[in-house]
Amino acid sequence: MFSQRELESLYYLSRGCTDVGSLAEAMNISNPETYRIVRNLKSKDVLKKEKPLAISNCAFAKRLFYIMSNGPEVSRFFSDSRLDVLKCIMTAKDLGTISKETGISESHIHKILNIHTNGGIVRNINGYYSLNDNRYPQIRKFLESLIDHLEVNDAKLPDNSLLLFRKNDAIIYSTKEKTTDNVTGFTALEKYGLTGWVFDDVYCTTEYGELSLEEIFNDALKIAEHEDSTRLRMAAELFYMKNEDKLNPPKEFVDIHNRILSGERIERWPSLQDLNDRLWTVEG
Repeated sequence: MFSQRELESLYYLSRGCTDVGSLAEAMNISNPETYRIVRNLKSKDVLKKEKPLAISNCAFAKRLFYIMSNGPEVSRFFSDSRLDVLKCIMTAKDLGTISKETGISESHIHKILNIHTNGGIVRNINGYYSLNDNRYPQIRKFLESLIDHLEVNDAKLPDNSLLLFRKNDAIIYSTKEKTTDNVTGFTALEKYGLTGWVFDDVYCTTEYGELSLEEIFNDALKIAEHEDSTRLRMAAELFYMKNEDKLNPPKEFVDIHNRILSGERIERWPSLQDLNDRLWTVEG
């Protein structure tokens, strides 16, 4: 997520280099390269958008800034895939598990962990690696705040949008107005007959290409689950009742659907009477 140069620049920012010229001079790099570093850090919500250069108000950025103020050499612990490994071992894991969860080869992870253990920020107890909280508790706080930030923010998303969940390489998000990205979920279901509903948000995906009805409906189910919304679950149920022959949703949804049809009342889900009263809101 962060290059070594990007991290090093935060140290010099902590030493008063608050413009591109002084930062370039301190790092002994060209102005164009410094501009790229600054632009990247702004897009990652580490720096404020305006001048002079300053750390953003995001909790993870402030904690990272505090860590990097200890010296430019600290960057070697957090750059690129080394940060991924640290996030992975917030609970103790062995080498094989780390490799499986990060997608990084065991040989490369071993090199990274050697750097971390030699620096004292990671412990190795009987082949299980974990953060050294006793010595560096601020690292866990930084990682936790970074994970929280990434759950709802991404540089690829437009302003005033909310990240809902990630699906492979795509991001599903909500916004108040349509964007250049594909619509999905309940917004996209309108053209398939979900016409009697008005939704507060527009649901979009960064996924390229035409989406199938199956993909759109499954996104709708995940959106309803993420929002924990009885109203959205009702819209999904009604659409499924009118289009059951065209869809193959997850078994968990089908099981709940059948329980509702049998007359069972399920918390945070519509009743059979609710569905019968509103079946007219879906064409088909």
